[in-house]
Amino acid sequence: RLYESGILMQVNARYITSIMSKHKAMSLLREGGIHFIGSDCHNMTSRPPQIGKAFEVIQKKLGNSYLDQMNEYGYSMLGID
Repeated sequence: RLYESGILMQVNARYITSIMSKHKAMSLLREGGIHFIGSDCHNMTSRPPQIGKAFEVIQKKLGNSYLDQMNEYGYSMLGID
């Protein structure tokens, strides 16, 4: 219901990189259902940032033009690991 009501949605980078959720994440990205990507980083050992890996997955699955479009519309992330 939140998605359908127009609320901006955030996912953690791990949602994009995980085998279990990657397919759904790509679907949501294509549909414009993900607006922010967070790292959920708590430390560098057990919960390191995965922003760089998430962007690699996005680039591989959706292409450079999709990343360019994300940057154009302000979805770019700073501090890519």
